[in-house]
Amino acid sequence: MTVCTRDMVADCSALPCAALLCSALLAPPLRQEVKAANGKLAAPGARHVPPGGGRTDLSCQELIPEWAVARLEKGPTVLDYDEEGMQLGGYLADMDVAREAFEGPRSRPAGAPALPGRPEDTVVLVGGATGYIGRFVVKQLVARGYKTYAMARPKSGPGGARSIEDTRKDLAGAELVFCDPVDKDGANIQRVYDELNGKGVKVDAVISCLASRTGGVRDSWEVDYLASKRLLDCARAQGAAHFTLLGAICVQKPLLEFHRAKLALFEYMKTLDDIGWTDVRPTAYFKSLVAPIQIARWGGAYSTFDGGASNPNKAMAEEELADYIIDCFEKPEQQQRALPIGGPGRALDIKQQGEVVFEAMGKEPTFNEAPIGIFDVIIGGLSWLDKTFPGGKDDSFLNGKFEDPAEFAKIGKFYATEPMLAINPETGRYDPGYTPEHGTISLEDWLKKAATQKDGLDDQLEQGAGLASFANLTKWARDAM
Repeated sequence: MTVCTRDMVADCSALPCAALLCSALLAPPLRQEVKAANGKLAAPGARHVPPGGGRTDLSCQELIPEWAVARLEKGPTVLDYDEEGMQLGGYLADMDVAREAFEGPRSRPAGAPALPGRPEDTVVLVGGATGYIGRFVVKQLVARGYKTYAMARPKSGPGGARSIEDTRKDLAGAELVFCDPVDKDGANIQRVYDELNGKGVKVDAVISCLASRTGGVRDSWEVDYLASKRLLDCARAQGAAHFTLLGAICVQKPLLEFHRAKLALFEYMKTLDDIGWTDVRPTAYFKSLVAPIQIARWGGAYSTFDGGASNPNKAMAEEELADYIIDCFEKPEQQQRALPIGGPGRALDIKQQGEVVFEAMGKEPTFNEAPIGIFDVIIGGLSWLDKTFPGGKDDSFLNGKFEDPAEFAKIGKFYATEPMLAINPETGRYDPGYTPEHGTISLEDWLKKAATQKDGLDDQLEQGAGLASFANLTKWARDAM
């Protein structure tokens, strides 16, 4: 299996500043006084376009395919309402995406080759192998007997700190092919396939765990859309049978550029008649919850807003997610469809997570509250500057300087306020009971372990990116001074 990688980078040098703002990462959405017709779920009268969705002045405009523009500009179609018919938050759900996630599998394309019947006969190429989930996928593929090739950059990990020898140890059992998946014309990825074919190796299946390192606007389109698409198109050209994309459940509210980039690739996948495909959309991984646990270990408090009940989730164990991704090769019911998936057990909001952690540590729970307005002020200011000096124009030296910082702030608010659960397309609400489950390790059990045992959690602590968006934002501010 060959693995291709783009790592999410958390700038730890920015943690002191980020820690002051980390409470804002957990804020609930503002309640808006918007009545639905008859107090029921209803479509708004006006068309709503997600931030950036209707713009034509982004720095990466040339990367956005023309056929995807109509889909991206359509925008969300339904609002979320509470029982009294009041709108919950300013975020809008794209109900087409929510409904599509629960449709049954489509028929496998007639022109798609069949997968080999046994793992030991199946050659798998993995994009994003040195990324966080990519490494788990490679490990599980090797353990299950697949012929695994991993595509990796010579220097990987946060800041490029991991050497070739580190990568060989991380991806033991897989054959390595070194490559940067982002270039002008896709020649790097094509070269990987050519080298394998030259050795008589034909790729049967591909898993793309490629993800933007920062969540920045251009990086999202270069990696989450274009690099993964090139990985897919090269696989099609040499007759591969299946392509699995590591997506994200949050695309059901496509407010961020990486959401729209992943949806654009999904729309493209649906048009193909010569390869099978799956879009796996996990809720979250345990890594994403490490930062507040570490703060609690240092004697700090969990930060909450609105009682801490705004963003429950059903995060997954990384190795169980990896197995679920691999199952897409072996289970027809997991093919030709999008698959939202979470871990087992009850969904826990941030306050409930804190209570579990403090109880396991034998400490009295301590919580802080901070106003959601912190986010709104930052986003408002940076968004105004971004629109005033757009990255797609060059009439000022300030053009494009605020595009990514504005996006980082939006990322922080999104993950602070949005539950990592599936939206029930019948109600338009996040629904833990409607969120599919997989695995045996619950979030609650993992939190208890994380609170008391560092052993076995070093990788999550090292890779944890709970403050990544603010780390990126504060790094930008520091460098600009």
